[in-house]
Amino acid sequence: MKNLKFILILLISFSLNYCVRGRVAQYPGYNYRSTNPKYIQIYYMPPTVPFNIIGEVESAGAPLASWGRVENSMREKAASIGGDAIILISKKSPYVGTYKTPSTGNAFIYGNYIYYTYRPGSSYAMRGKHIIGLVIKWKNKKSATIPTRKPKAIKKEARKPIKKPVAVEEEKKESIIEVKFASLREIEVVIDNSEVRLMPNRESQVIAKVRFGTKLQATGKTGDWYKVNLPSSVEGVVISGYIHKFCVRVIVERD
Repeated sequence: MKNLKFILILLISFSLNYCVRGRVAQYPGYNYRSTNPKYIQIYYMPPTVPFNIIGEVESAGAPLASWGRVENSMREKAASIGGDAIILISKKSPYVGTYKTPSTGNAFIYGNYIYYTYRPGSSYAMRGKHIIGLVIKWKNKKSATIPTRKPKAIKKEARKPIKKPVAVEEEKKESIIEVKFASLREIEVVIDNSEVRLMPNRESQVIAKVRFGTKLQATGKTGDWYKVNLPSSVEGVVISGYIHKFCVRVIVERD
């Protein structure tokens, strides 16, 4: 009877250490059919294709649970509300407790030395796994990089180059002109370790990374990029950079 209780306690402790749980919150107005979690992609930065944010997803794992199991739990939750991909906001290993080894450890003797399988009477920090992300849905289904059946081979025909109208080129130039705000706008970072770049494009040099919840002052906007002022240790010196609109939300907007 004692052995049976010991085995049950051991099984329960192992199941708790390997446990993974998750939850999802769907935004109002976004109702989609569930998707296949196998094809849900996980991004560390917002993708370049158009998308809608349809909810938030969270997954947590016990110390012995793998990151793969935690991410698969996120995929299943995101798929349940019709998501196509996930943008990670936070990925951490929080402290969950301390494991204390017994005062006497398993040991074996080799020659004149005694070796222990673990150090007796020691304490080890136990850390879990915790991920938070945004569930997104592609605006254009063709932009989703979901594996599909291999299409039949089609003979390529030579096509004549199409010249773009001059009006379209002028409109494109106008869309990237920097718009300066009449007064400062306060924005808040919503994705952890968001990159601030020297110029308003993804190929430009990264000059800083800002944490989740940081508040910045925006002085203007170029396309999808906000121009922000960064804090400087030198008095009178202002450092400016550009941060993508998907990484922030506007708190105070006044012109």
